[in-house]
Amino acid sequence: MIRPVYPVIGAVLVATTGCSVRGTDIEPVPPTPPAAFDGAAVAGLATTEPVDAWWTTFQDARMTALVEQALGRSPDVREAAALVRLARARMREQEGANWPFGGATARFDRSRTQAVLTVADADLFDAGVDASWEVDIFGARSAAIAASRADFARERSLRRLTLVSVAAEVVLAYADVRGTQARLAVARDNVANQESAAALTEQLLNAGRGTQLDVDRANALLESTRASIPPLIAAESAAIYRLGVLVGVGPQALTADLRVPDTLPAPPEALAIGEPITLLRRRPDVAAAEFAVLAAAARAGVAAADLFPRLVLSGGIGMQSFSVGNTTNRGLQFGVGVGVTLPFLEWNRIRQRILAADATAEITVADYERTALSALEEAERAITTYTQERERFRHLDLAARSARAAADLARQRYQLGVDNFLTVLDAERVRLDAEDRLAQSRVEVTRQAASIFKALGGGWSEAEQLTSAQLADDDRARLRRIVEVGRKQSTR
Repeated sequence: MIRPVYPVIGAVLVATTGCSVRGTDIEPVPPTPPAAFDGAAVAGLATTEPVDAWWTTFQDARMTALVEQALGRSPDVREAAALVRLARARMREQEGANWPFGGATARFDRSRTQAVLTVADADLFDAGVDASWEVDIFGARSAAIAASRADFARERSLRRLTLVSVAAEVVLAYADVRGTQARLAVARDNVANQESAAALTEQLLNAGRGTQLDVDRANALLESTRASIPPLIAAESAAIYRLGVLVGVGPQALTADLRVPDTLPAPPEALAIGEPITLLRRRPDVAAAEFAVLAAAARAGVAAADLFPRLVLSGGIGMQSFSVGNTTNRGLQFGVGVGVTLPFLEWNRIRQRILAADATAEITVADYERTALSALEEAERAITTYTQERERFRHLDLAARSARAAADLARQRYQLGVDNFLTVLDAERVRLDAEDRLAQSRVEVTRQAASIFKALGGGWSEAEQLTSAQLADDDRARLRRIVEVGRKQSTR
């Protein structure tokens, strides 16, 4: 059943009507989206449509500039744009096949005849215009044009998919940079605290109130915390290098700028995620899969049209003369012709091509259905992960607050001689772990917010859908007739 919410599927079904082999119908069944995303209401996410430039909602000017730079000069974006231009050129070339083809010719010949006593030279000037045109009786060219238009629309959708992916990857890499810097700050703060604790154990030992065991334990914890810093520095560098490649400037180009720590961008409290019913319209990979179905159905029509005769009209007009200025010996020639070809000796091979085209169309239908279902699953997973990570962050924040208070209290009690240093060590370990996990969760909240926008296909609202209105009524009727007759012929 065709649902009004899927306009492109209507065109696909028109194109594939009757395109079946031995009774197997090719009919893509769009999944039925739920009324709302699971968990969205609980988390307070807005059901309004996502904004186009969603990365600006993080209110980080540096990150916004990097995203815009990547969208302008990323190698992936440039490649996708070139593929669109390639598909457009092929589409226009295919559309040009509706016109006659031919051209003008001009030729000059000189010949010499030699007898026993005489030699005679002769010049011949020949010029003319020839043209031929294949009458599209059975709609093969209309089907080929429909396929090329679907290919063009598919490449435009794939370009949008590249833009969505690049923007999301930049945000994720930037979040990794700032998040790693936040974890480095936590580690360095803890190093400073533990250096103070180690100095305190030395003072108490010198004053006769401490033990060497306390000093060794303090130094062991201090060195362990110091050892966590080099991997974080390496992770920071890796994220900066990744950003450089994404924006197309080289791995080290952003190092000097981004080495300066800055705050991690936080997503808005209420993300605009829209509704599931609009997701499949917005996702560029789903649109690309729909266009692939339309192109495959049209090419099935092209294959079926090979079963029928081809009619070619030709004509030409020319002039011959024995010299350029000779007006008396000038001859005018013209002619018209009609040619018909019927490849009856190739019908078996043509039928096999039709069967292959039908199978290809079924493959694209299955790919569309899989892509649409995966889009819904990816969006649901991203939203659920984001909402649960926000809840996890809330608990980790409370845990970090308590851990800091416990560590401060443990040190005060140790200085007063109430508790031993082992209590201080345990409190410091808990504090370090709690603060580091809090910093990681803060990064993950930002990353999952970006993943939501990527899963929703957000970023561009330009209408790049190939609707049924873009196929002329006569083209659709011809295509339907071609596929239907071809199906009957291929099953005989």
